[in-house]
Parts: sequence; C-alpha cells; structure tokens
Amino acid sequence: MRRLLAVLLALGLTVPALVQGATRPAEVRRADALALDRLVFLLAERLALSRQVAAAKWISGAPIDDPLRETAVLDEVARRAAELGVDREWAKAVFAAQFEAGKHLQRNLHGSWRNSGRGLVGPAPDLAHDVRPALDRLMPVLLQALRDAAPALKKPGAARRLLVAAEAFSAEEGLDGDVWQRALAPLPR
Repeated sequence: MRRLLAVLLALGLTVPALVQGATRPAEVRRADALALDRLVFLLAERLALSRQVAAAKWISGAPIDDPLRETAVLDEVARRAAELGVDREWAKAVFAAQFEAGKHLQRNLHGSWRNSGRGLVGPAPDLAHDVRPALDRLMPVLLQALRDAAPALKKPGAARRLLVAAEAFSAEEGLDGDVWQRALAPLPR
C-alpha cells in the first residue's frame, strides 16, 4: 500500500488533484488516471512475481516456456473475462503479453545468473505451491482492473499515462523498458 501511495504521489496524484478534472481535453482525467495507474500497479505486481518464477525455474531446471500452462491460463482468462463483460480476445491478448513480458524478464535473469557464474543466491520459491497461486489470485483482480480501465484506454493521453506509470514502477522494481513494452502493447485501444 505504501508503494502504491508513493507511486501515486510520484505521478502527481495528490488529494486535490484527485478531485479536479483534467484542464486540457488531451489529458487523461484524474478518475481515468487512477484506473490506468491501478492497472499498471497490478501489471507490476504480476511482473514482480515473474522474478520468483525465474528463480524457481532456474533451480529446478524447468524451461522458461510453458505452453500448456499458458493455454490453461488463457482459457480461464477468457471464461472470467466473459463473466465480467470484458472482451475475451482483448483480455487474452493482454495476458499473453504479460506472459511474453514475464518470459523476457526470466530470460534476462537467467542470462545474468549464468553470466555472473554465481547463479541464484538463496532459496527459490516453490512454483506450484507459492508463485502460481499468487498469480492465480491476481487474475480476477487484473481482469476487473482491465474492465475499469477500458474506457480510459480509449481516450487521448492514455498511452502516455501508462508509460509514465510504468516508468515509476521501472525505477522501483528494476524493470526495463523492453519488459514494459511487451506488457503494455495491447492496452491502448
């Protein structure tokens, strides 16, 4: 929660700013900005879990790509999206982009660990019992955030707002621009 507050403040969302609307037509209104920022916050949370996935796969020797798991998750995303009134194909594209961003991050981490000659330091999280359940719990929340942000994503300035929010998380989480490009690609509509 403190991290979300710090990011919101870094984005200029003070209490007075939350109450006021945008002053120029091209700006994203504050209510829309909150929906977009929440979406990016949740995507950052999901990407942070990708670090744990990378660690678990590094220790176990499991491949980074897991097409069976991805297909099962995308099927569940489509089902839940329909229940929420979110376009199924768009929701699947957003989650597929998260998979690609996560795999990019995992490959970068594995390469770094391999090149350092030290590998991973410390115990790896349990993928099946710890990390995947956390990812599964995030799915419905992320889908709700997609539903809530969908109108804002159609407005001028939305793509810029996503990038500003992503930059704030990049600094905090150490996520590079390539990861965010992949994660955000299907969002502006």
